[in-house]
Amino acid sequence: MSDIQFGSRSAILRCRDLRARPIAKSLAQYCQLIIKKGKIGLSKLAMEKLIKYRQIVQQMLLEYGKRKPAHGDIEVETILDTERDHYQIFYVGWDKQTRVHHCSIHIDIKGGKIWLQWNATEDDIAEDLVIAGVPKEDIVWGFQPPFMRKYTGYAVE
Repeated sequence: MSDIQFGSRSAILRCRDLRARPIAKSLAQYCQLIIKKGKIGLSKLAMEKLIKYRQIVQQMLLEYGKRKPAHGDIEVETILDTERDHYQIFYVGWDKQTRVHHCSIHIDIKGGKIWLQWNATEDDIAEDLVIAGVPKEDIVWGFQPPFMRKYTGYAVE
């Protein structure tokens, strides 16, 4: 048996195959706990939503990653960590004699929502997510202070 924490609650998930245990822990971060007649399971809807959001974010960042800087010897790295749901576009290289090493886009998926942690582009990534089918209440502007998020038209947390 393996204990999985859901916020302040604890649930017991039985794994017959020990290889399934790390997967179950990863999914537990994003899926809702369902208790019906004493049985515990992961919400199918929450799982489908997570898969959909992963696909949207990955596809979007792969497109952004195709854009090359206009000058300098700069490599664009598209980082897709699907195990921990961290996604980034990162620039590494040299512009003349200046070192370039920075993140232009950073997106996380946590708590069933897409968190825009950083956007150093001119693109409206939040609007692109809405066009791709993500509701505004599932998009958090993590780069804004919490007290300002209520004015964005998107999720607060």
